[in-house]
Amino acid sequence: MDQQLCHPECIASSSPDISYQRGVRYTYRYSTTIATTLQGSTSGRNGLALDCVVDIDAISKCHLMMQIRNPQIKRLSPQKEHSVQRLKSLRESLERSRLKFSLQGGKVTALCPQEGEQLWTLNIKRALLSMIQTSRTTEKQEVVKETDLYGTCTSKYERRGPLLVKTRNLRQCQQDRLAYFWSHSTRLREDTTVDSKLQCTQRHGTTVMEEVNCTEIISMVPLSGSTGVVKTQTVSTLTLLRAQKGTPSGVDTLGLGVLTDLQFVEEGAEGKARGRTSSPQEATDTVRKLCGLTSDQQQLSELFLLLAFQLRALSLPQLKTLWHDASFKCRNDWQPLLDGLPACGSEECIVLLTDLIRDEEIEQERAHSFLTTIALIPHPSPHIIGSVNALLKTPEVRTKALLTGSSLVHLLCQRRESPCSLIPQVQSFIQALKDTLGEGCGGEKPELLYALKAVGNAGLAASALIPQLNLCMQSHSTPLELRLTAIQAFRRIPCNADAGGGWSTPGESLLTDNTLRLSRLAFDTARVRRVFLPSCSSGDHRHHLTQG
Repeated sequence: MDQQLCHPECIASSSPDISYQRGVRYTYRYSTTIATTLQGSTSGRNGLALDCVVDIDAISKCHLMMQIRNPQIKRLSPQKEHSVQRLKSLRESLERSRLKFSLQGGKVTALCPQEGEQLWTLNIKRALLSMIQTSRTTEKQEVVKETDLYGTCTSKYERRGPLLVKTRNLRQCQQDRLAYFWSHSTRLREDTTVDSKLQCTQRHGTTVMEEVNCTEIISMVPLSGSTGVVKTQTVSTLTLLRAQKGTPSGVDTLGLGVLTDLQFVEEGAEGKARGRTSSPQEATDTVRKLCGLTSDQQQLSELFLLLAFQLRALSLPQLKTLWHDASFKCRNDWQPLLDGLPACGSEECIVLLTDLIRDEEIEQERAHSFLTTIALIPHPSPHIIGSVNALLKTPEVRTKALLTGSSLVHLLCQRRESPCSLIPQVQSFIQALKDTLGEGCGGEKPELLYALKAVGNAGLAASALIPQLNLCMQSHSTPLELRLTAIQAFRRIPCNADAGGGWSTPGESLLTDNTLRLSRLAFDTARVRRVFLPSCSSGDHRHHLTQG
């Protein structure tokens, strides 16, 4: 790994900034308490408390290193606090690894955890470092977008005498993360079920942060018919104990580390993030365990989720080996590995699944169901689109593959800055649509209908097919259903796209058609699209996925 990745260049700035001096060790006390209570309950609060000493050493102008010492973990109950003596290994894990990080402009811009750092210990350090992020503005108020443990969203800084009060819009953080996970999520007009707040009070010294107090409150209102509000409150403090001269030892022995940021990473969310690999044998064992379960639905769900993560960590050759060894059915005729492939969602899993469909190892009805699932993948790759293109040569699933492929093309093009029309797999798919449409929709009606719906799904990538759409609308021999579907195929093509001429003629011909019996109007491109496509200017996130 390039050393500069974990040691970015320090950017010079004339603005006032927090400055940790090289050759000085800053020792803080960090305490955090997490407690959950249920309104109306007499059982009191339950939670955990962590108390430790934190050393921060400046390695250079903006590169620092932190070390946790003497961590104490306690379990909170309504009666008293219990020291968690048996969790000695947890305390040792917190102390084991030093963490290098970069602090520039009051923001933690990079973390460089050492190889072997456990994810849960890194998340605790992320929470601690999020507290020292601050504003260097001299203004009374500042609103800025920043990234910390909660994600990327706005922070408001307000000066109140010697203190700087920071509030975070945690709901915005949550919405942005959901928007990334779901490609077509719709924001709720009002969400009153969960309320989350974070406020920190910071006190700056002459050079460094001297004290931070943060309170985070998350309240959840139960569904209608339930009583009581569940509230989780996290209170954290970071206090400077001393600053004394000293040279940190062992800096040169630290590895380069792996570049990451402050955002919380969920344990088990990603195979790579968990720092572990999977093997076909482990996945086979999980499949056998799934077949052995009959009544425990919770354990069944947990094992199936584990299988999905195990599959995500396997290469395509490993998946093919696994399919050969573990594609058996359980006694109840369930085939866990087959259902696990779309749940896995990785490029390798989808390629194997499409290969199985192409080789007719999956019955047609299930193949159609899986293709619908594939169409909903939030982040398709060109290779996945290429694997779906191969199914266009299989008559049994061709029409379904047209709809699936077009949805994936649209999603891929939405997320790319460069023109997606230059991607070979996209070019091949659009060419297949062009060949199907032919000259003026003169082929078989059912397949033409699916092809036109696919053009509507594909959106911007299908702009090159505007001449074919015009021919479909213009021909009086084309069935009315196809002519109207051709108009609807423009629903995702930008309104300013070159229509290639010919709109007025099909528009007028449709108006004079006795079946429609509409008043005669002189239609131009914009008018036709405004009448038939009211969503033109705002975009259309719907996919045609069914063959009905």
